[in-house]
Amino acid sequence: MYEDEIENIVSKYDELVIEIETKLDKIMSKLLDKKSLPSSADFSNGKGYIQHNADVVNEITAEVMKLAFDNNYLGYEENYRKTIPFIKTQKNFRQHSIVGRYLDGTVFNSTWSRLMCIDSKGREFGQPFYALNPEKSTMEPLNKLFREQTIDKILKDEKTI
Repeated sequence: MYEDEIENIVSKYDELVIEIETKLDKIMSKLLDKKSLPSSADFSNGKGYIQHNADVVNEITAEVMKLAFDNNYLGYEENYRKTIPFIKTQKNFRQHSIVGRYLDGTVFNSTWSRLMCIDSKGREFGQPFYALNPEKSTMEPLNKLFREQTIDKILKDEKTI
């Protein structure tokens, strides 16, 4: 009997994690897919950044925070009501905060880690160090690579039609 209860709890937890992962994937899909970059090692070592819309990044951050609060990873509803409006009004909200400590090791970890790599201007670097110290990177926008890949894909798709 006791083992059945534990198995049921684990099963419900697994379902919750899958549900949260699906929601996080949908939220994060608003950002460019950095897997398209030619060399992740160069990107991680400060070669360039991906420019995102800073307002969209702030919206994504608020959505992730709401999802974390709604699932009791960060606290309870009364905290959410105070925190989310604050985040939405801050132009320079930093993801480097106590929130990362709460989300470390949870289903939110990789999402929050990626958000930590984006500075207040919407520039995504290969690691949080460069988001805090952008002058130490090459400061080369890599968005043109995404445009070139998109154009190549469209041309390739047209040839197959």
